[in-house]
Amino acid sequence: MILQFKVKNYLSIREEQTLDFTASADKTYEEYAVVKIKNVRISKLGVIYGPNASGKSNLLKALVWLVYYVLLNRPRKSTSGTGLTPFLMDADSRNQRSSFTLIFYIGDIRYEYFVEMDGMRIYKEELYFYPNSRRALFFERKWIEEKGNSTISFGPLLKLTATQKLFVESNCLPNMSVLATYMNANVERNALFDNLCAYLERTILPMLDNRMDLEQFANDVVRLDSESKKFICEMLNKADFNISDLYIKEEKGEVAAETLEKVRQIAHILHLPEPQTDNLAKQELFFTHQTPFYTGDLSNMDESDGTNRMYGLSALLYTMVKNQQILVCDELDSSLHYDLFTHILKTFLVNSERGQLIFSTHNLMLLDEEYIRRDMVYFANKNQSGATEVYRAKDFGLHKEVSILNAYRAGKLGAKPNMGSIFLND
Repeated sequence: MILQFKVKNYLSIREEQTLDFTASADKTYEEYAVVKIKNVRISKLGVIYGPNASGKSNLLKALVWLVYYVLLNRPRKSTSGTGLTPFLMDADSRNQRSSFTLIFYIGDIRYEYFVEMDGMRIYKEELYFYPNSRRALFFERKWIEEKGNSTISFGPLLKLTATQKLFVESNCLPNMSVLATYMNANVERNALFDNLCAYLERTILPMLDNRMDLEQFANDVVRLDSESKKFICEMLNKADFNISDLYIKEEKGEVAAETLEKVRQIAHILHLPEPQTDNLAKQELFFTHQTPFYTGDLSNMDESDGTNRMYGLSALLYTMVKNQQILVCDELDSSLHYDLFTHILKTFLVNSERGQLIFSTHNLMLLDEEYIRRDMVYFANKNQSGATEVYRAKDFGLHKEVSILNAYRAGKLGAKPNMGSIFLND
């Protein structure tokens, strides 16, 4: 689980901003909303509000970018850079280094990762962990300008051989993380490294936004995991779509390499064996509708955006609950009725043990729900310099009887668009 994430000088974020999922002492829905790990209380839900162009999406992108493009990305050339985009709205920031911090738990063990970098290389990288409740070095990496390379120190608890250490250090490109170097290394495996890499790859899902088509993902979940179909059909039936069943019509034919790679990635996410090429086929999804007057099948191409969105999100919800995964989503409620949206959230909270759902939304009604604790709610806003600032609802010290929704609408919490007069000037 993620305890804390910090980012500085990335996209619209100039000064360091923090997403802190440490839960307060509030007992509201504690059984479902809070996970306790060695006396540390972690919230399972993070909800980000703010006006358009406030940087909500950039904050979420920063978190996923850190995992997928820094920790797990494997550049082929040292000259290709890191792909990082700094804050560009002042002359100073674009020439400054950026930094990211991620504090998370694997089981009961705490990990603290920090990286300092720019668009060309990584200057500093540190990872500490707490295997026996005491802070211990996993690795530390420093860029030596005079030598034009990095030095890497490894903690004694890893018990790496001299060959393993030398291989990782000598093959670590300036724009490549230590973890990515290890994953790409043709060297004897190390249990602690393998466990860490597997967690990051399988637990933190790719970022979801409102433009993403989840049909292929959901189809592969249904095909690869026989238990998922029942769960998804129940979710669709509860959504009152009159859907009693679904099936995927397969037609043998050549499958594109891109599709094959996506299926393999999904199998990896589901912790299932990768499918063989000869077992794949072109797919078409059908839903069985049942009413007192009609029973028949319709292609998903004839269904509404809301039905298809609910189908995809139900498959995502299934994998998150089953595998205790973390999903970062921009505008989770897109194309969904409010009741369906809240049903997904409550189903997740009640049934997940250590999963996390971090998302942005413009739906203010959610602020009035009893299960939305104040330590779950964040606001993003832009200051006069155009830089994103993030803060939590609980930091305002509002009395527990004061409605967050009313306080936000009244402008007491900020992060609202300033529209001005409705009258147009001649």
